[in-house]
Amino acid sequence: MISPKFKKFAETYTKMKFISLDVDEIPEIAEQAEVSSMPTFHIYKNAKLVEEVVGADPIKLEAAIKKYAL
Repeated sequence: MISPKFKKFAETYTKMKFISLDVDEIPEIAEQAEVSSMPTFHIYKNAKLVEEVVGADPIKLEAAIKKYAL
């Protein structure tokens, strides 16, 4: 449900890098990032986590993206 929106955001906010990971394929990453719910979106700036959005809410996700899309 959120995947097409995520792809659209990647096309729209081109100054940011969008990466999608399948936590079933790489569970170590989910554990390291302390992801406990799916979907979870992390926004990093200067290698630091600055925002986390949990859930498939495209409005909430885009609002978070806009805060950091410079």
